[in-house]
Amino acid sequence: MSLLLDLLYPQPNYILSQSKVKSVSVLAGFDGVLSLFSYHPPIKDIISDIKYNFVTDFIPQLIDYSAVTLKNLYPNLLSYWQENNFILVPVPLHNFRQNWRGFNQSVLLGSLLASRLHLDFNSSLVSKTRYTPSQASLSDKQIRHTNTSHSFVLNYSPPPNIILFDDVITTGSTIKSLASAFPPTTSLWALSIAG
Repeated sequence: MSLLLDLLYPQPNYILSQSKVKSVSVLAGFDGVLSLFSYHPPIKDIISDIKYNFVTDFIPQLIDYSAVTLKNLYPNLLSYWQENNFILVPVPLHNFRQNWRGFNQSVLLGSLLASRLHLDFNSSLVSKTRYTPSQASLSDKQIRHTNTSHSFVLNYSPPPNIILFDDVITTGSTIKSLASAFPPTTSLWALSIAG
């Protein structure tokens, strides 16, 4: 498999270093939203291969690069998260999609990223109870906004400081739907590899 990865992604550190870094943005209901990289090749291709071609061997390098980028460009934000015991919570998949894929890419990416950033990680706090079409398959923004509404439930009372993590945040529809499951007193950040 690593030979195949070498052919598909020659010199991955060089390729990743060509990715454009994004900045912190604002989204209603969040203290801030940070997508580490623009959702363009090569990051877009790597994430697509993870999700749809099940190429998970590339995850450690992608996460190492993401962690270094966050530590170097946002050290104060990372310190704030660490000092205030923020917990990284991945966007859950519906059981049907997770069983079909065999894994949740947000859990794989998020657990490794949390470890690299010395943050706590919790993948059992939220469940997706309603099966919906993949957001990537929907081109209309309005449909994307309603597609995942009322899909997520808390499994127990959440801690006060949460970082919702997804592999990609584009329109913000999924992350906003997930945020609506939390009490308004929760301090929420959103973090993604790409956006």
